[in-house]
Formats: sequence, C-alpha cells, structure tokens
Amino acid sequence: MSDNVIELTDAEVVEELKNIVQSLRDTLETLLENSDDEEQEKDNISIALEEISNVFAVLNWQKAVNYTQQALEKVPELSAFGEDAAEDFLLRYCLILEQSIDDFMDSGLIIEAEIVTDYSSDIDDKAHDEINVTLLKVLRTLYQRQLLSLIKNTDKIVPLNALNALSRDISSVLPVLNARDWLLLSFYVQALLKNEQTCNVDTHRILAQLDGRLSQLLAKNNIDTEICDDLVKVIHSLNEGTDFIENNVLMQDVYSISPLVYKRFGSALKDELVKIHEQLERVYLDQAQRLRLADSLPFLEKLINVLSFMGLKRLSLLTDDLLKSFRQLIEAPVDNVQFNEIVSEFWVLESFLSDLWSHRSQTVPLSYNETKNWAYISAKQSALKLFVSQYRKIREQTMNNKDVDELKKLQQSLFDTVKAETMLSIAHGLTRYFVDEFILVALSKEDLLEVTLAIEYISNMNFENREVAEDVIHDAKVILQKHQDSISMITTVPDFDQDLINAFSDDLGSLEVEFNEIMKHPIDEKSYEDLIRIAHTFRGNANIVGLDDVVHLATALENNMRTNHNYDAAKIDLYHQAFIGIIEQFRAFLQKHS
Repeated sequence: MSDNVIELTDAEVVEELKNIVQSLRDTLETLLENSDDEEQEKDNISIALEEISNVFAVLNWQKAVNYTQQALEKVPELSAFGEDAAEDFLLRYCLILEQSIDDFMDSGLIIEAEIVTDYSSDIDDKAHDEINVTLLKVLRTLYQRQLLSLIKNTDKIVPLNALNALSRDISSVLPVLNARDWLLLSFYVQALLKNEQTCNVDTHRILAQLDGRLSQLLAKNNIDTEICDDLVKVIHSLNEGTDFIENNVLMQDVYSISPLVYKRFGSALKDELVKIHEQLERVYLDQAQRLRLADSLPFLEKLINVLSFMGLKRLSLLTDDLLKSFRQLIEAPVDNVQFNEIVSEFWVLESFLSDLWSHRSQTVPLSYNETKNWAYISAKQSALKLFVSQYRKIREQTMNNKDVDELKKLQQSLFDTVKAETMLSIAHGLTRYFVDEFILVALSKEDLLEVTLAIEYISNMNFENREVAEDVIHDAKVILQKHQDSISMITTVPDFDQDLINAFSDDLGSLEVEFNEIMKHPIDEKSYEDLIRIAHTFRGNANIVGLDDVVHLATALENNMRTNHNYDAAKIDLYHQAFIGIIEQFRAFLQKHS
C-alpha cells in the first residue's frame, strides 16, 4: 500500500497540525523545566495528542494513530523531576512531527512513513480483541444449523429468513472491515427470497466459505479483511447490486472528527448551505429561478473532495448524488414529487453537517443508507417543530381577529404552510382539500379556527411520533368538504366564444413571433421595454380568460423587469424561461378550447 500524503492544497490542515505540535512541545518543556501545575500540564499534553490522533484518523493513517496512542500512554509517566524514557519518547515524537512539517514547506507533502519510524506495531492487534468471542460462537452455531437446514429441506423460506437475520446479528458484533461480508450476505439472501436468484449448489458453497471466515475470526488466525470474491460477483449480477456494494460495503472505518480540523471549514460551509437553502425556497415559488442553482455547483464539487479527504466517504457519495440532482433540475423543470426529492436530499446533507460542527465529536453512521435515513429523520423532526409552531401562531391570531381581510390573509398563511409541509411526505386526511383554488372562497372565523386546530394537532402528533385520533379531525373534514363543494361551484370551466378564442390565438402568435425576434439580438433599452410590454399584454389576456397561474407569473415577471433595469445575461436567461412558460400555458389553454 502506498503512503498517504497531505497535498499542498491542504496547507490549512498542516497549519492546524503545526499549531498543535508547537503547543505540545511548549507544554512538555514547561513541565520538564519549570512546572507550576504538573497535573494540568499533563492534561494539556493529553488533549494535544488526542487532537493530533484525530487528524491522523481523518487521513486513515492507522500507524500514525497507533504511534500517537503510544505517546499518550507515556503521559502518566512524565515527571517534573528529570528526564527518563517517557520524556525521551515524547520529545522525539515532537521532533519527528516538527521535522515533517518543516519538510512540507519544501516538498509540499507529508508522508506517513516519516512520522512512524519509531513506533511499535504491538498495538495493531488490539482491535481484534474487541470481538465478542462467546457471542460469535453462539451465532456461528446457529448459522451452521440454518445452513444444514437449507441444504436438507425443500422449503427454503424458513432457513433463508433465519440466515438473513443472523447475517445482521453477526455483522453487528464484528469490526467494520470484517462485517462487510455479512452485509453482502443479507442483500444476497433477500434476493433469494424475492426469487431474483436461484438457491443452488453455488449458494451452499458461498455460505460455507463465510463459515470458514467465522472460524478464522474465532481462532484469530489469518484474519482476512478482503471481501468474499464469489459473493461480490453474485451481488454485482443482481438488481441494484452494484449500487449496494458502492454505498454500503466500500466504506472506511468510523471516525470521530476533531473540531480543530473542521472548525474553519464548518463555518464557511454553513454559509454556503444557507445560500443553497434560500435558493431552493425561491425555486419552490418559481422554477425559473432554478438556473441560479448553477452558482452552487462548484461549491458542491469541492465539498465532495473535502468530505472524501476527511474520511467521510458516505457523505461524499451523498453530495455527489445531490450534485447530479441539481444538474438535472437546472437542465429542465421537474414536477413537485421530483423537486421534493431533491429538497429532501439537500436536507439530508444540511442536517448531518449541521450536527457535525455543533458537537465536539460526531461519529459517522455505519452505512450510506443509515446516514441518509438518520439525517432525513433529524431534518424532518426539526421542520415539523417549526410547522407546529406556525400553526399555533395562525390559530392564536385567528382567535384574536375579526377583520375579514386579516382572516383571509391567515387563511392564505394556513394554505401556504400546509402546502410546504407536504414536502415532508406526511400525508393525512385533510391535505387533499388544500387544492390550488383553496383561497377562492373565504372560510368563516369559526371554520378557519376549527381547521387550523385540527391540522396543528395532526402535525404535533407526527412530531411526537404518536398516532392521530380520527375523531379529533372529523369536524374539520366536514368543513373542508363543504368548502371544496363551494369552490367547485365557482370554478366550473366556462365556455368561451370561438371568435374570442381565435382572437387570442392570433394575438399569441404575433406576440410569440415578436418575442422570438427580440431574443435573437443583444438586449438594449428599447427591446427591454418591448419585453415588459409583452409581459403586460400576457398578463391582461390571462386575466380575461381566468388563467390565474399565468396572471401570477406574468405579474411577477413584469414587476421584476420594471425594478431591475441593470439587466445582465443571467437575468435575461431567467426572463426568457419565464416567457417560454407563459407561452406554453397559453398554448395549452387555447388547444383545450379550440
């Protein structure tokens, strides 16, 4: 295996390491020469060594971690009354690190081999002592029993289900690198249960190979951390098998990342994530804004590399997925379901990284899927808390308000909040009533209060992971059903005179020709004013035939253009997309009534 290195582009990490080593050296010399508080100085030395160990863990430099562990074990032996073997060991440790850091200025890299020249490899075997031998023996006996049952019996369902459960149990008691075979086995057994793969002699052979690996682990002889090749070949041939291997099996050891390493990285990262979060909110209101997400692509590309460098492979894969989703969204608009999936992906990343920098140490979960599930649940809970609070606020304002216009605004707030909450994939018996026409008919104060209270209750139950009582929301259902009936009475599709349709069709054709001609040339002040006029005409035409979505879009477009005369290529591109959306919706309307 080649030596790992810190590249020149990672100078900040080297600078952090240099500061820690300097502090360690100064404290050590103070202890040996003029100690005022020996125990406090020993604690400071231990803390510095732990921080250095965390840096090496991020780099996956196991030998350097072990060398640092040896230095930590020498700390209790330190004495202010003279140098001995412990002092010599720690001073030499400091000198080696300082020399490597000085060399970095010339060569641009630090090689692990330069750091670990004097370390003892006795510690390397300690990890194997963590295996619960007694429990593993019991699990192996159960595994062998189910293997025999699978070979002897015609009915394969019972032993396969038992083997699936056992594979999970065995993986949970083994070190990460030895547990990968059993994650693969679980996936393989599930494929057998779904009849995606035939249970035959090859199955028996693979299961026997895994039993042999258990025997090696128990004997602590020739322990092989490589994955079973035959099992990997079978998994690659299964549906989604390659993805499963990449996301769940090709994983690094689990690390606790030192805040000293990602302190500065974390604050800068937080600012960028906030910008992306705000941009996604704009896209939610207007998909033409999705083009601005292109500004975040370079950041996500760098983040993939940084997370990989820090040893957070699964988060790196997650960010790569998000990058692909953003590119897909920028290329073309998506429906609400797809957009909600993209938002959920971002929540996953944002939530996990927020926790990462807010705690002293955060252990990365054992698999990519566990990372995704844990972070999504965490994000969902945080969001639900905000929604419950918002519903309570709407309810309290409704109770204290009699003004018709203010109640209408509160009804709009309720509608907007319910629509936003559906992004959490929480469905309940009331959401289906919140259609786009919800705000056309005003609810009475009493009805609005009843409905808001019911939805607040439902969200609170979801937040507390408690079951929703159906009878609590019965009255709200009755109110919303009557409300929906009222809406349907005023939103029946009207019949339009054919001459009017023909006139609108001709007008659309001439406006589209004029728009396309303008867009062929660089935009100047006159052509910009012409575009505003076209947007205003679309707005008026849409208002006449009741195309409310087009009215809203054209109004927003016209207002934006009137207030932004310092137009640039990016803005013109956004306006162009908005015009295309208006034209397409008008064309669909005219085809429907032709």
